[in-house]
Amino acid sequence: MSSTAEPHAGMTLPVPPDARRARLAARGWAAVWAVIGRLPAGAVDPSDARIRWRVVAGVAVLNGVCLVLNAVAQGMGRAGQPQAGALFWTAMLVMVFGSALAASRPGVHRLERLACLVVLGQSLHLLKVIFSPIGFYGFDEYLHYRTLLDIVELQTLFASNSLLPISPLYPGLEIAVAPLIALTGLAPFPAALLGISLTRFVAVMACFLMFERISGSSRLAAIAVLVVMSGTSFVGFHGQFAYETLAFALFLVVIGCVLRLEQEPPSMRWQFALVALLLIPVVTVTHHLTSYLTAATIVGVAVLMLARPMPGQPRALVLLLAVVAVAAPPLWKSAVSAPMSDYLGPHIMHALSDMQSLLLRGSPSRTFFVGTDGVQAPLALRLMGVISVVMIGVGLFFGFFRALTFRLPGEREARKPRRPWPSSASVLLALAGAAFPVTVIFKMTSTGWEVGNRLGAFAMIGAGFVCALSVTHFWGRSLRGRTGRTALAGVLALMIAGGIVNGGALLVRTSYQVSADGQSLEPLGIAVAGWMRQVLGENNRVVADRTNSILASTYGRQNVLSTLNGDPAIADLYFGDRLGAHERNIIAAGFVDYILVDLRLPMSAPKFGHYYEPGDLSQYDNLPPRQRDLAKFERHPEIARVLDAGPVVVYDVRKIRR
Repeated sequence: MSSTAEPHAGMTLPVPPDARRARLAARGWAAVWAVIGRLPAGAVDPSDARIRWRVVAGVAVLNGVCLVLNAVAQGMGRAGQPQAGALFWTAMLVMVFGSALAASRPGVHRLERLACLVVLGQSLHLLKVIFSPIGFYGFDEYLHYRTLLDIVELQTLFASNSLLPISPLYPGLEIAVAPLIALTGLAPFPAALLGISLTRFVAVMACFLMFERISGSSRLAAIAVLVVMSGTSFVGFHGQFAYETLAFALFLVVIGCVLRLEQEPPSMRWQFALVALLLIPVVTVTHHLTSYLTAATIVGVAVLMLARPMPGQPRALVLLLAVVAVAAPPLWKSAVSAPMSDYLGPHIMHALSDMQSLLLRGSPSRTFFVGTDGVQAPLALRLMGVISVVMIGVGLFFGFFRALTFRLPGEREARKPRRPWPSSASVLLALAGAAFPVTVIFKMTSTGWEVGNRLGAFAMIGAGFVCALSVTHFWGRSLRGRTGRTALAGVLALMIAGGIVNGGALLVRTSYQVSADGQSLEPLGIAVAGWMRQVLGENNRVVADRTNSILASTYGRQNVLSTLNGDPAIADLYFGDRLGAHERNIIAAGFVDYILVDLRLPMSAPKFGHYYEPGDLSQYDNLPPRQRDLAKFERHPEIARVLDAGPVVVYDVRKIRR
């Protein structure tokens, strides 16, 4: 008889401890992967869906009504009525909700989705036009407006721009708008608005087509575009007349062409590569930072394709594009002698230093939702801003690993050779989306806000794809039916509104505010600038505050002093109740001809940063100049008052300069 008894058929043997732990670990990992990485078959768009133009027409009519209500809200704001803000945001939310609902529903034709997205993109652009219908809204817009006027009026490139010396060295935007002026006979301002509208159209189209080709789903692409619109830059920063606006749209076209090379048949690849090859130099001469990011993105695509052991990859084409993209920025920089290290270097280094301090200290160096003037945004707007960031974070959490393992619906997994990832395009977008939290950290610092805002727009491209993937592949079942579709559109509308709040893009129009860009630009300042050009002549050396300097540079065609142009700092001219030797030396060193004084500045703290030049607010204990400080020019015998326009006065100081 054997010493080891055979187990009875009905007996249950105890599970060894090691096997039990392995089983629990496997179940735990399966549960985690079911939340963050399980990728069921994606929903395929129905082939029998018909385009319903009446839906597109309904969205257009709804947006038109909401834009009219926004115009009414702007008029109420100018009149000082407190209900203006509520009307503005309600109309804007209804407009975005209707477009998002029409574009994100399942079972919709791709052209219907695309048309609704284009209508929404143009409507968001018109919000800014309604806010400032007679002139540009943002400070940066006037810097590039000066370059456009130089090209149109002087018929030359690379003319001096004292307020932004680097702008004439990257004139792609102005070169694109100048022919519109010549061909249509439009004035520069409406021609610039038309150019930005066309740029917005290209950006939405390129973004949608890129996402649709990578995912194989027009619904996923539409949701991704809506998430991209929720970025802090889409409505404001990339809706203004500035060189990054055009460069960003071209970047989307270039990257869309490069990412499609992986999926296109060999006979079609050269066509997309040729488009990218032609546009890379255009991006380079349009905006410096975007050209570097374009090169980095194409190099990333090349690395992923080289590391992916799949036959038939367009490695040679992508390597060619990468070489061109890497070589173009330094070649152009050398050709025009652009001072990139002096312009970008300090901003990036200060931002990195502040981010390091933030991570070590644990507390942000800037106060959220509070302007430089100390005014805090209402609670409802703050909540929308927080919801926007939180929802993007949730989408990244549930979609990141899904993007890494994403493959087109119906595509079978290859056996030999084994692929480390199904799609290089989806991996690249996932990595770009993972950079979104880093941009948020940058925005939590005082000096890193600008860096985070600019990089955030590019990170939002990846974040849009990842968030849309989480909606369609994880939350899809929960968002079925009328209630689910409505909830999704509502969340997307809140995200876009929150992006506007976080970006500080639009406000309800009010009466004049100090150093508030669009809120400070009014007919009086424009008239004074026009008078300077007509009476004093062009290219005089002028000193002015932040707002009047851009008006004098554009409408007045004056040469405004700026430290960016190597001129002496001018804030000391306005603080202090007498003109001493130091102030006279500033006038002499800067060869100042005229000083413009705005007597409204002592009313309050500046809305955006400073009165005259960066740092002047903290230098003078966060106090505005006093009325007697600004009146000292009246008391000096060698200074002549040449214009008295009420709150705006212009003084001739050429005798002191001599």
